Amino acid sequence: MEKQLSKFARRLKKAREAAGYSQKNLAEKADVGYSTLCRYEQETRDNVFPRPLNLLHLAQVLDVTPEFLLEGKDDMNLYMDDLTGELKGLSDDDIRRYHDMDMTDKVLAHLKLSEDFIRDVQASWGRSGSRVTYNRQYVMEVIIKYASNRPAKRV
Repeated sequence: MEKQLSKFARRLKKAREAAGYSQKNLAEKADVGYSTLCRYEQETRDNVFPRPLNLLHLAQVLDVTPEFLLEGKDDMNLYMDDLTGELKGLSDDDIRRYHDMDMTDKVLAHLKLSEDFIRDVQASWGRSGSRVTYNRQYVMEVIIKYASNRPAKRV
């Protein structure tokens, strides 16, 4: 585990430097405490794994995947699988609420809007019991706004 933490610390620092951020700038932009970020980058026994929300925020700001920071893999599948499950579970009221929300300034570098993904979500929203039909553009807007406003508790 210590070796894995050390690799995480090196990947985080390298990604931060490649993006041109100081530790203070990244901490502010990712909404992570400065001392927390410093501890993440330490290659010592005091190093800790990041909380999931912190990991997601750091990855988004650095334009890498959380899997890359943790394991060195640039695999978007975990993020997209979680997002798909969350979107499919939205009620008609939730869908309308997210559609009416404003975008946040959250970076959405991990969102892959493939036609298959949009159709899959659209089909799930047309499930039996729903009296509403959603067109492709509407579905795409809700997906983007949901990802932008994604609740922290679901991360």
